[in-house]
Amino acid sequence: RRRAPGAPARWWRAADLADTRMTAFLQARVRQRMVELGGAAAGFAPTVAVKLVSCVPRRLRAPDILREHFRGRDGAALPEFLKYESRAVVLFQKLDGCDVMVFSMYVHEFPTAAGGPSAGRVYVAYLDSVEYFRPRTARTEVYHELLVAYLDWSRGRGFDAAHIWACPPQRGNNFIFWCHPQHQRTPSRERLTEWYRAMVARATATGAVRRVATLYDECFAAWDTTRRRHKPQHAQRPAVWVEDADAAAGDGAAAPRLPVCPPVFDGDYWPEECGRLGGLIERRRGLFGGNHALRSQTEGAPEHQLEGLVLALKAQPAAYPFNRPVDPEALGLRDYRTVCPHPMDLGTVAARLQAKRYATPDAVVADVRLVFRNASRYNPPGHPVHEAARTLLAHFERKLGALLERLVSTGAAESPDAWLAGYPLDRAAADAEDRAPSVRARLLPELAGSVHRMKESLFVLYLQDGRADASGAIRDPDAGLRLSCPLLDSRHTFLEMCQFWHYQFDSLRRAKHSTVMLLYHLHVPRAESLGISCAACAREIRRVRWHCATCVDFNICRACERERGAAHRHALTPFRITFSRRRALAPEPARIDRAAVAVDAEEEDDDGEEDEEDEDDDEAEEEA
Repeated sequence: RRRAPGAPARWWRAADLADTRMTAFLQARVRQRMVELGGAAAGFAPTVAVKLVSCVPRRLRAPDILREHFRGRDGAALPEFLKYESRAVVLFQKLDGCDVMVFSMYVHEFPTAAGGPSAGRVYVAYLDSVEYFRPRTARTEVYHELLVAYLDWSRGRGFDAAHIWACPPQRGNNFIFWCHPQHQRTPSRERLTEWYRAMVARATATGAVRRVATLYDECFAAWDTTRRRHKPQHAQRPAVWVEDADAAAGDGAAAPRLPVCPPVFDGDYWPEECGRLGGLIERRRGLFGGNHALRSQTEGAPEHQLEGLVLALKAQPAAYPFNRPVDPEALGLRDYRTVCPHPMDLGTVAARLQAKRYATPDAVVADVRLVFRNASRYNPPGHPVHEAARTLLAHFERKLGALLERLVSTGAAESPDAWLAGYPLDRAAADAEDRAPSVRARLLPELAGSVHRMKESLFVLYLQDGRADASGAIRDPDAGLRLSCPLLDSRHTFLEMCQFWHYQFDSLRRAKHSTVMLLYHLHVPRAESLGISCAACAREIRRVRWHCATCVDFNICRACERERGAAHRHALTPFRITFSRRRALAPEPARIDRAAVAVDAEEEDDDGEEDEEDEDDDEAEEEA
């Protein structure tokens, strides 16, 4: 937009962003550290500024496998959602009169009042930096001091411990900043671990950290039965088990003892590994009858044999088009919903079967046949998908016939039709608690072994003296703080929008431009220019954008792709969009200024139609 004649120029500066007590503390510590380093670092101390750019409440859904096999310290079941506060902290430095983002981190704070296994702890989720900090010799020391200052601030607030996973990005990937300089090396896991160890040594020397441990030693060593046989120190560590409070409140029988759940964080290593190992064990049970030894696929309970049949069908080389739901928008199949009003895929069938959502086997067989019937109906004869569907359906019918014949010959079923229509698959849900101990007996040692391989990368930093768990209230000098910027509230959204708008950091010149644009959006967080517009109809693109890699900034919406996408001379590739300008332009629930946090009660959303459209958009994005 052109500036009006005679109007003063507006400079978007980091110094003009809102201050909080936390950022004032962090900034003072960083500047003090630069003065202590002396030399050129002392002269650059006034050029740095630490700002809080996002502070929003979040919810983490506890995985089902954790809620099934773990309990809280009081024996109660884990809550479905774990509440925490996500904060984004950015370090700016003024270079050549222009602010440059040189360091950023996302932290998750779990208050004591929220409960759950992570209560009273903080998680340093993501760190990222670019190498434009001056002087270069003080860069590592300054970044370390910023982390140490945050740990000291968390200790003063009353948090019990901080957790860090030293996990470097894969080559070519980015955590926060889009496009690092080509000559900036991606650290290996060993190098990054050493970087964190140096930071922890500094935190211990300053008193911010009282004790350093690893997640394996604190939570998983007692379950690692393999190493307990070889290392007596692990055998002496007692395993933490509690009685199931829900079962104890039942019929008065002896309550089963379940392991205490370690702290759970969004994006942490062990919850994802637990889900992977649990799914692997369940698949083994389905294929081999549930015993520890690998048995024949033709043995085991009938429901396990049927589940093994579906999983074996998924593993066929020609089954890859049928293992996931069809995405008509991404594939450009405009009439798919009309031709196939009831879509189905093998992945959904297997998931429903493992979740015990089928009452009888005939429903499973009907859904498997529906998968291949849809493929044969939509794709003409001779098409590779059509021929693969015919081949796999014939293979499934042969294996199903052999299974039914085997069940009848062994006396497990009176007749094939009677077994298909009358065998209760959902009775396995009632036997889930009977199977859970055997699954847990295999899950815990394997999970402990996986965590042991990452032992040196999973830090637990205790911030308080003499407390094993968080029991005191968390104090917050910035109580009631709510600072939201749709561009920076989520790391994924920030990366996505930087990629689209070419906010790159691969050169100092581009880093200055990107920082100025980000400062504009921080000062004007509800700017309408943030959304992605269609090059054809100029409307906002939501959910999926069709991008041309040849043309400059050519993106069209789904409607325009259907109408004129075939007329474009280059290939169009679909990309998901997680950012929604309509949600970003929603009124802020609270605002913050330099003095205090004030709630703006005048901003209310009175447009009911837009609210309904937002809900529809949310549902569509969740399905996608």
